[in-house]
Amino acid sequence: MKYIFGTNKGAGAKAPDGEVFITAKSDEELTAKIARTFEHTTKLAIMNASPLPLWLTIVKWIGAFAAAFGLYAVIDFILGLNEKTQSFAQFYHRIPWLFNAAAVGAVLFIVLFIIEKVKKKQLRDSGEPEKAFEEALAVTGLIDEKFGIPEDSPDIDVIAFDYNETEDGIESNSLSSLEDLYAWRDGDDLKLALISEDDGASLYTLPIADMKGIAIERMGFNVANWSKTWQPDPKKHEVYGVKVAGQYGFAGLSYCCALDIVKNGETYRLLFPAYELEQVAALTGLTAPALPDKKELRAAPENAEKLRPVYYWKVPEGENVKSWFMPGADREFASKHPAAYVVLALIALCGLFAPVIVYIPLSIPRLGNSNGMILVGAIGAFIFGFGLFNLIAAWIHQYLGHRVTIISIVLGAVLMALPFVI
Repeated sequence: MKYIFGTNKGAGAKAPDGEVFITAKSDEELTAKIARTFEHTTKLAIMNASPLPLWLTIVKWIGAFAAAFGLYAVIDFILGLNEKTQSFAQFYHRIPWLFNAAAVGAVLFIVLFIIEKVKKKQLRDSGEPEKAFEEALAVTGLIDEKFGIPEDSPDIDVIAFDYNETEDGIESNSLSSLEDLYAWRDGDDLKLALISEDDGASLYTLPIADMKGIAIERMGFNVANWSKTWQPDPKKHEVYGVKVAGQYGFAGLSYCCALDIVKNGETYRLLFPAYELEQVAALTGLTAPALPDKKELRAAPENAEKLRPVYYWKVPEGENVKSWFMPGADREFASKHPAAYVVLALIALCGLFAPVIVYIPLSIPRLGNSNGMILVGAIGAFIFGFGLFNLIAAWIHQYLGHRVTIISIVLGAVLMALPFVI
């Protein structure tokens, strides 16, 4: 089995399997224009989303955390006033480091927050977004002309991803993406126009006579982007497998649809979100399968891979570790093992936070709550918990390696012990 927009990184592939379906590409001049347009719009999007450098963004949220910690201490003092054991001045002098850190953190957060808002307004008033939009429209017109894309062609999402082959099938090894394609029927062919920053525009031609049908694919994806103009709703679009982190933050897909097509004796699979099923069925004339209900999604698929941990000393090459820390990063595993995922997630969270929850109440009676070293120990407890969390993550196939586990547990234990020996 090969995937039209899947790249077999495990086999060393550099391009998607489905390049055999490409029948036309943009020339060098048009490809260069597309690249410049992508670069321009991406730069503006990044500046609008986070106009501060990464290190300042980190400083801003560290400041917010410190301010919140100080606010919690003040609230705790106010709620305990009925005990009348100390004045606020006495309370302050017991833990001055906490209030000083909270004050500095609050100032940093407020200043950086204001700078961020000012930079966003300057960007909006500069006219750059409108210029980028006009540039994109011009490039789109050139692509339409080259490929003969009809004006009423719908745009559909397909899933692009990197994968490794395993004895149980395939495993996505990075953050996937939704590619927004123009799709139309041209005689007996389904044509798809893909616009890419690196490769320009490509025209895929899929003969409908070689298609074997559309099926539901019980494979989840952690997806990096959302390409539709409408926002995903956690209740309305749950039936399509759309998963939302927070109110409007797209996190991924719990399942998808698959269209199989044969070329040169090899079966290729086009994966796309279920909300595109009606559109794809209409374009190809194929029968749309029934969408799975909640009960079916809660049950493990018949062809699910075996539940087992994967251990190693360091992260395998080709893994996009950053994607493991994104909302919905466990979507693929959860789609294959719904019940086991809930249990493992609970155990992992307990391993992560239990050391901190246990350490602070046990250390305060011995060290006193005015001892600033308790914070060092609490940080150590969290690092120790991260090591335990990493061990459980091996079952979800997101293990950072024995080195990270050993370093986390040893360093965490040393930091936890430090307040008691100094």
